[in-house]
Amino acid sequence: MGLVVISGEEKAVGSRAGMKRTVEASPLYRAWPAKVAADLPEVRAAESNALAMHATMIAAWPPVIYWKPESLAVMKRVAELRAQGWPYTSRWMPGRI
Repeated sequence: MGLVVISGEEKAVGSRAGMKRTVEASPLYRAWPAKVAADLPEVRAAESNALAMHATMIAAWPPVIYWKPESLAVMKRVAELRAQGWPYTSRWMPGRI
């Protein structure tokens, strides 16, 4: 298991406010709960669900974007490590970006 801290900054939009905005303003939100149900039997369900949640938040207007360029670089590196046989799953820390 590993941990990568991207930033210790407070989020510009808190998690509750961000999800409220997502529910009210994202055209993708209605599909997300169905994805949650579909992901439950999968091994990587938490990661799949987190990615779907972030996609839903990015689709809100105004968008809620917590990722930084370094976040995407880490996700890419993890994909490379997985291709080499390393197991990995992600977990985002609430309240931080």
